[in-house]
Amino acid sequence: MHNKRNDNTGLWEALRGLNIKSLSLQSIVNHVESFSQSLSSLTRLEYLSIQVNKCPDVWEALRGLNIKRLKLIPSILNHVESFSHSLSSLTRLQSLSIKVYKCPSLLKVLCGLPIKSLTLSCWMDCLKANDGESLSQSLSSLTKLESLSINVNYIRSHDLWEDLSGLNIKSLTLSWWMDYLNVKHVESCSQSLSSLKKLSIKVYDGPGLWKIFHGLNITSLNLSY
Repeated sequence: MHNKRNDNTGLWEALRGLNIKSLSLQSIVNHVESFSQSLSSLTRLEYLSIQVNKCPDVWEALRGLNIKRLKLIPSILNHVESFSHSLSSLTRLQSLSIKVYKCPSLLKVLCGLPIKSLTLSCWMDCLKANDGESLSQSLSSLTKLESLSINVNYIRSHDLWEDLSGLNIKSLTLSWWMDYLNVKHVESCSQSLSSLKKLSIKVYDGPGLWKIFHGLNITSLNLSY
């Protein structure tokens, strides 16, 4: 089910108790209590997508839901503590997708989640170390992670390969404006990719690009420039 409109109590009441597995919302949430009650009544809901600009209490409505997949598109992610508590309460969550332009504590929010799939679309500033957490620490805390997709506006390739080192993921998708891969990056890059079965990468060609694929055990490779 898909809804794109400004909310009212009648809208949320109409959703209550529906026998749906998927719900996508693009709305300004003003009636948070009614919104929360409606979500909690959707006992068969497995997939939830929310695109919202500003609503300080909307994350409270997510707490304790039985969803398996969550997609969030806030332009600015404020009230990080509330957001973090809500995410950690989603005990059945397997897949998380976040598209955000500003969230200085995003890495801290992700730590320790039991998810198998993570998609991050954001500005590079969201992935900078903050509050003692680095991208490497956040990713390594996701012990069940199998699939990772990162789409950022710019990132230094050498830093990224080091952040990915030691992960036991099977699928990796990378898309970013980056500095060219240099030969000195090849060793760390190859080590980071050693567990992969599927690799999709959007990158500029450069010295060492093709060497990183030597010896990989991947069954699917997609390259774009």
